[in-house]
Amino acid sequence: PPHHQPPLLIVDLAAAVDGGESNYEDMEELTKRAADMNPQTLFRIKEEWVAKQLQHREAEFTDYRPLRVFIGTWNVNGKFPRESMKPWLEDGGQSDIYAIGFQELDLSAEAFVFNDSNREDEWARYVEEVLDTTAYRKLRSKQLV
Repeated sequence: PPHHQPPLLIVDLAAAVDGGESNYEDMEELTKRAADMNPQTLFRIKEEWVAKQLQHREAEFTDYRPLRVFIGTWNVNGKFPRESMKPWLEDGGQSDIYAIGFQELDLSAEAFVFNDSNREDEWARYVEEVLDTTAYRKLRSKQLV
């Protein structure tokens, strides 16, 4: 039978087993040596191989472009939405991502004890009214207290 090139992962594994030399003709010997290796070492070898492959093929799945991010916090002092946020949030549609933090959203004892408040929903709706919801959507929310 014709001599076949072993898969890249096996070649890299052979190099790792022998400290950089990949000269195995006998795949059974390589498999036996790999089976005797520490599982963490094999995991590291696999992760390094995946990282190398991703880096090598990066152009196939990566698209670089400028990105404008609006990051801001608003101290609501436990109040309901009344004051207009429009001047603060509107930037002529130039931001690709908005990361908005609310401070002191709900100062009630229940909010601290149960870690739950409906004020987050009210403020999120308020932000959605200001921003174009066809272009933006809420991805995640996290209450820190």
